[in-house]
Amino acid sequence: MPETAPTSSASPSPAPRPWWRFGMVWFMLSGPAIVVVAALVTAVIAFRNADTVLTETPTATSLAARALSPKH
Repeated sequence: MPETAPTSSASPSPAPRPWWRFGMVWFMLSGPAIVVVAALVTAVIAFRNADTVLTETPTATSLAARALSPKH
């Protein structure tokens, strides 16, 4: 009686899952994504609240005069 190769009754292995189906991928991408969003928010805050540019050098008398003048 000749030996035969064992037959496998197992079904073929399933196709590998795409990369976006793994939670670890999203976990690893979330760190850099949060940093990018935080940088954009910081840039918006910086541009909206930018200090005014002085056209002349302030002197002690001009600073005192402005401090005493009423706010508009």
